[in-house]
Amino acid sequence: MKNNLIYTLIVIISILGYSCDEDDNGQEYIKPPIGEGVYDNLHAPEGGDFVKLKFVPDPSTPKALITDSENNWDIAFRGTMIIVNGGVKTGSGNEPERVSSPQISAYIDILNMKYINVIKSENLEIYGENQDKAGQPKIPNISGQGWFEDDGTYITPLEDKTIVLRTIDDYYVKIGMYSYYKDAAPPENSSKDDQGYYSFQYSINTRLGDYYLD
Repeated sequence: MKNNLIYTLIVIISILGYSCDEDDNGQEYIKPPIGEGVYDNLHAPEGGDFVKLKFVPDPSTPKALITDSENNWDIAFRGTMIIVNGGVKTGSGNEPERVSSPQISAYIDILNMKYINVIKSENLEIYGENQDKAGQPKIPNISGQGWFEDDGTYITPLEDKTIVLRTIDDYYVKIGMYSYYKDAAPPENSSKDDQGYYSFQYSINTRLGDYYLD
């Protein structure tokens, strides 16, 4: 009877897609499903309005949705600039409103790691630090310092940079940019009008407050 019970539990865990591991304290840790998705051609051209994005956790079909909500958003894009719904306005003009409470603010950072190598994002929730500041977005909008390289002709995502995010709903996300051009075409085959089309992959931990991302 005991063996049958153990076997049944193993089957249930397998069906749900959970796996066991150890946390940072050596305790048994059951990993939740990580929702994975791709967003192609998010159009956020320079000089336009910020395009606000909201991440919705779902183990089978995670979503990154454009929203018109005044403050119910996680990150926003315009040109090569990325802002987060936390902290204060940077002063770039026509920025959306941010939530004012640190408990429900979003937090963001950029890691010097390839997307595939980012397995967790602890210590992200530092109020006022991993958020935007006056005159200074947390993700630098500077070639080589943020998510991209601009050689004066082409804008190219940096493969060894990964954005990590804690949403306003307390879910953790990692984002790997792979194109800034329409239909993810090679920059040399694209025109100036084809810029401002973000394509990226993302992973969402579907367990509230859990910072593991792989």
